[in-house]
Formats: sequence, structure tokens, C-alpha cells
Amino acid sequence: MSTRFHRLEEALQHLADPASKDPEAALESIERLADGELTPALAERLVDSLCAGFPRLGRRGAARALKVLASCGTPSALRALNELLASPEGAQVDLSYVFVDLVYEPERAAALFPELLRAMWNTRELTGAIELILRCADAELLEPGEHPEFERRALDRVQEILDRRRLDLDRHAPGFDHLVDYETWEAIPGELLGVFDELEHWLDLLRFFEGTRAEALLRRSLGLASRTLRAWAVGSLLAREAEVEPSLVEDLAAHRGSRGILFIVLRDLGLADAMPARWRTLDALAEAAMVHYLQHPQEWGAAPEDLELLSKREAEDEHGRSGALCFFRFRHTAWGEGWSYGAAGLFVGPDPGLWHPTQTRMLLAESEPPALSELEALAIDERGRLRG
Repeated sequence: MSTRFHRLEEALQHLADPASKDPEAALESIERLADGELTPALAERLVDSLCAGFPRLGRRGAARALKVLASCGTPSALRALNELLASPEGAQVDLSYVFVDLVYEPERAAALFPELLRAMWNTRELTGAIELILRCADAELLEPGEHPEFERRALDRVQEILDRRRLDLDRHAPGFDHLVDYETWEAIPGELLGVFDELEHWLDLLRFFEGTRAEALLRRSLGLASRTLRAWAVGSLLAREAEVEPSLVEDLAAHRGSRGILFIVLRDLGLADAMPARWRTLDALAEAAMVHYLQHPQEWGAAPEDLELLSKREAEDEHGRSGALCFFRFRHTAWGEGWSYGAAGLFVGPDPGLWHPTQTRMLLAESEPPALSELEALAIDERGRLRG
């Protein structure tokens, strides 16, 4: 037996031994030594030891043990993975960590993906699991109709949320859309914020489902009070090549608070051209980015009553990419009578379908009117680069 296999046997024995004082250290050795091809007998020993030691591991250790089983990939390892994920300890684990290799190693996906679809219903981190499934779907691992039981349960869950939580979601829609102050936002129950995040991810995932029921749930979601949720429903319907009333898209695009999220949804789906032309200009999207920043509960918690575009300057980001930075002044009576100043951008390249503004920020609050050059110098250094 090679030195590696001998040391692996010792680590497996320590992990399985209930008298062992440091199962986490044994697991760390197993992670390192089990990387690579194992003999069938040693693979079975690996599964038995991980199952025996699993109850004595902490939350992080449990996640690491499950990932070892997923990496092993033998039929017995996958059976053990499914059983442990259904346990109370397994329900605490972040499935994104356990199944992350699905996205990067497609050759293992056929065996692992069904386990993810089963395990997600036990986890307490359901939104994270849906996010991982979205990444898998984008990698073409979720083919329509191949997993009917998963699709049925997913559609049942969306319908349950719309049936039972619609009133709560509508009541707190301004908070979900970041249209309230910090105190009001903090008062939203954490459990309801979780439901909102979950539904947001489901509405995105439904673009991969065939059939009339998925489309009906998306259309029903167009009546939700939250503009953010309506934007995701519009995006998924358009991605399914379903018709959407132009007035619904126009309403979301015209509103400064939802224009940005609608553009991001459509852009990321490769559907930027579905954004009404007058709302996908640089000026319109920069205005939306600035408003989105200001209305966050940890900033002003409200859209400005007055907003003016002062200038646009070329600048470079940290990667040397050139784009436009837009400077604004704005005010709101709740925050004083004076003007404040900020910048939105960087909008890189001529194609709005590729814009990812990431540097929107406040520059001066309630200031005397600065010279334009002084304002620009707060955001752009002497080399023409964005300041950190």
C-alpha cells in the first residue's frame, strides 16, 4: 500500500472512531489524501468513515464531508450524500459549497445534479440552492422536462407563496424595492425578506420551465406591487418568447426606481433591446443608477425630489477600460435645503447591453456649489482613473 493510501486509512479510522478527539483534523487529512483515484475498497471505506464521523462534525466540517462524498461520486457515496443531506445536520449546510463543482466539471453533472434537486427541499438555505440551480441551468444542465418532479414541486412552491404571502409581500413592497428609510426597512420581518428573495430567484428560474403553468404563474406575478418582482417576471416571460404588454415594460422602464433593475434583468438575459429605446440611453440609465443608490435604506432611503445631470467625463476603471462617468446634483427637503453631489458610472463601451455601472456614489453632501473641475477631481485622479 502506498504511503498516501496508508495515511488515508489512518485518517479514516480516526474520523470513524467515536473516541477520537479531533474529527475535524482527520477530515482535513481525508480531504487532502482522497483527492485522486481510489481503489473500490478504499472508496467504500471512505463512505463508511464519513457517515460514521458526520454527526460529530461542526457545520463547516459537515459541508466539507459532504463535498468529499460528492467528489467521490460512487453509487454508495451518492446514496450516503442523499441520506446525510436529509438529516438535521445536513439541512444546515450550504449546498452551493457542496455542489459547486457541478458548474465547473460538467462530466460529473449527470450523477450529481439529481442529488442537488432532491437535497434542496431539505436545506434551510433554499434561496442559495435556487441560485446554484440557476447557474446550472445557464450551463445547460437543467433541460426542460427532464426533471418533472422537481418542476412540479418548484411550481407548487411559487403558487404557495403567491397564494399565502401575496398580501404581506404587497404591503412591504416599497421596502423590498428600497423606497423607504432605514428604520422602516429594518422593521420588515427577516422571514418575509427571505420569502421575497426566494420568490425573486424562482421567477428568474421559471424561464427554463416549459408548459402553461409556469407562464401562468409569471403572468400572475405581473400583478405584484413590487416593481423588482415584476421586472423579474417580465424578463422570464420575454426569455420564454412569450408576449408581454408593452405598457407593462414601459411603466417599469419609465419609473426611476425600477428602470435600473429592469435593465439589469434584460441585459443579463441578452434582451437589452427589449428595453424601450428612450430609457436605455446613457443619460436615462445614469439617472436610474444614481436614484437606485440614493434610495437605498442605508443612504437617503428616498429618491431625490430634484435631480440634474451636470456633466459627463471619460475615465478608466482599475482594468484600464474606458467609459463615461456622469455627475449629478440632487436634493430632498427631508435632507435639507442644499444640493448634494454624486457620480454614476462607469458605463464602459458604446453598447448599453454590456454596461455594468459599479462606481455610483455620493461625493459631497449639502455643499456650497463646487467648481465642476473640483467635483470631477473627487472621482477621477490625475491619470484619468476612477478613485477607489
